[in-house]
Amino acid sequence: MGWKDEKVLEGRSGDAEAAKIGMEPDIQPATVAEMRVLLNELKDAIFAKIEDETGKISKRLDMLAAEMAKNDKQFNFLKSEVDQMGKQVKLIQEEHEVKFDDHEKRLISLEDQTRRSSLRLRNLVEKKGEDLRRILPGWFKELVPTLEIGEEEVERVHRVGGYRGGPTPRDVLLKFSNYFKKEQLMRELRSLGELKFQGVPVQVYNDLCQQTLEWRRSVKPITAELKKRAISYAWGYPVFLRFSYKEKFYKVFSLQQGLELLESLGLGPRDDVSDGSKEEDGEERGAVGGGM
Repeated sequence: MGWKDEKVLEGRSGDAEAAKIGMEPDIQPATVAEMRVLLNELKDAIFAKIEDETGKISKRLDMLAAEMAKNDKQFNFLKSEVDQMGKQVKLIQEEHEVKFDDHEKRLISLEDQTRRSSLRLRNLVEKKGEDLRRILPGWFKELVPTLEIGEEEVERVHRVGGYRGGPTPRDVLLKFSNYFKKEQLMRELRSLGELKFQGVPVQVYNDLCQQTLEWRRSVKPITAELKKRAISYAWGYPVFLRFSYKEKFYKVFSLQQGLELLESLGLGPRDDVSDGSKEEDGEERGAVGGGM
């Protein structure tokens, strides 16, 4: 091939490239109307997606609400069951407390009954080597000449606790072999007022168990109020207080119940009136020999 042929081929190749370039279409910018159509299509697609997701969320929320309602119903049922069980437990507890309290009072009553023939003497002059079995019947004979009390009627007598040798004498416990003799002596002693042994005032009490004494101490605010108003009262057995007011009889079984009872009767606490007397904590009211 000569140079002329090469020129011809080169010319033809350039024409082909030029023809190829001329075949590419022109790219025109989108019009406003076309853009609006595209935007509307995009908006519809987005809204459709949102609506679909919202529907799914709404269904899920409905399911959760139904589940919560079911749980609330179960919770309310369980709460009702628990409340009911709590009431039953409380009733059982109160029943057992009442039974326990009743048994305890019976035990206290039994213990006090074993002491019903006994007296407790306070502030009786103490001497080492004393013979109380001989001394006390002789002292009672001096106080009540008409009442015969011999040494044989003293079943047991002793001081309480070990010998201390201090200025304050130990209490004396005296048990009679005859309950009625002891009661007769107490009636006589009450009529005498102050009692003295070797010139020293002595108090004589019915012997009571510690639980009874503690209970009586616990209701001292009530006895103090009754004494301020000159209202007579007496101790019941095993542990309650009775008094009469305006021709009616009342019983006190605890401090709280007693205070509420006084309040209901218009006998609330009064600080303007003094009872003018001194009461031994928890001791038997009406004990003889002063100190009451």
